Amino acid sequence: MRTIQITLITFSLLLGTSPCLADGKLDLMFGGFTINASTDNGSGSMSGIGSYLVAYHYPLSSSLELGLGYSLNATETFGGDLGYGPDLGLSYFPVTTTQTTEFRNADTSIRISPLWRPYFSLSFHQRQFQSTQSSYGGFGLAVGGEYQWRPDLSLKAEVRALGLSGPSNSKATEFDGFVGISLPL
Repeated sequence: MRTIQITLITFSLLLGTSPCLADGKLDLMFGGFTINASTDNGSGSMSGIGSYLVAYHYPLSSSLELGLGYSLNATETFGGDLGYGPDLGLSYFPVTTTQTTEFRNADTSIRISPLWRPYFSLSFHQRQFQSTQSSYGGFGLAVGGEYQWRPDLSLKAEVRALGLSGPSNSKATEFDGFVGISLPL
């Protein structure tokens, strides 16, 4: 976790934003997935309700967030064939700020929290698939939204599509749908 914090502080300083890690969020999400893969010799697919995502999001500005996460796809919800790997992305919030804004002085505290926060993101993903014993990498697009349910908890939903490439001209397309929570840190 310390390495992640140092990396995020470095990105923050390079982009000229405040390096306060208390501004970050932790996402815990669950959902379903479909993966279609092809090689020169054939093709296959797998899907299931067993997609898990843990991610840390750090605000770079009022409308941009840097996200670093780890995904796991399991064909049998908690087992079976597995696909897993890191995710790195940049989310853009076109309508609202990335999270709650708070102003304080000695006598007053004001908290501004948009109820709905829609976003879209561009990302890079690395995947290792257990059944093929090979790694894939590629880019993805996502669209999602957060609902500020309580001051210390947001509900979150996201749909993403990934285009992955692997060894020997192999290609894979991954579609994920997640629901979960986002906790301010």
